[in-house]
Amino acid sequence: ELLDWHDAMEDKDVKDFYGNKSSQAIWEQGIKNVDIYHRSEGFITNVELNELVDNLESLIKSGTAKKVQGVKAKNEEFSNLFNSVLDDEQQRVILRVQDYQERGETLISETDLSDSTKSLLTSDYISEMENIRSQATKAVDLETLNGKLPLASSKLKQLMAKVQSEVAKQQVPPVTNQDEGEGMSRHAEPVKIPRFESLRDYTGTTSWHITSESDLDEQLAELKQRVLAQLNDGKTSFIDLNI
Repeated sequence: ELLDWHDAMEDKDVKDFYGNKSSQAIWEQGIKNVDIYHRSEGFITNVELNELVDNLESLIKSGTAKKVQGVKAKNEEFSNLFNSVLDDEQQRVILRVQDYQERGETLISETDLSDSTKSLLTSDYISEMENIRSQATKAVDLETLNGKLPLASSKLKQLMAKVQSEVAKQQVPPVTNQDEGEGMSRHAEPVKIPRFESLRDYTGTTSWHITSESDLDEQLAELKQRVLAQLNDGKTSFIDLNI
């Protein structure tokens, strides 16, 4: 049995493999590439890349050290193909993060706040967005990369809450109406702030099922009603609706 094991190891070049750090590095990179792919495949539509990883995975699962040169070749192909996909997706994500930043800056500038408060909010918010963009450029898989979008969205929502809090602090206390001489109190008008919403916030769904013109009219009428209700709530200056 010991001789049989020795022959099997000879057939698979295992002794040479474990004595060669370069071969081990190639194999480990192949395993890493497969892992990166599986953490990204939900965002990949490139058929060529899918087939390449299937072949790479088969080579690795074979457990045959003789396949190391094949793994090396597939690693190089993977690097070229995947990096192209990753670069394109990074550009898309970074542009979306930039959009969140610009919406936040507009929110601050369009709200009636003191210059010092606006400056502080803007500085902090830009710093947070820059950090998210930096994380996006360092992401090595598409799942991690796309996870930066909900993070940017949450930062915008947090900013909205901060702005609302600052607006509440600036509400003018009740004053006496001296002109009419009635000694009655009146409250200052509330400071209005912009709203940044997505279409889904109003519809509660990502799609509409339309089979007729009346279906479309009904959905649009309901959307209009909900948007106008917020626009006319006395607290909203305008609505930036993200489709």
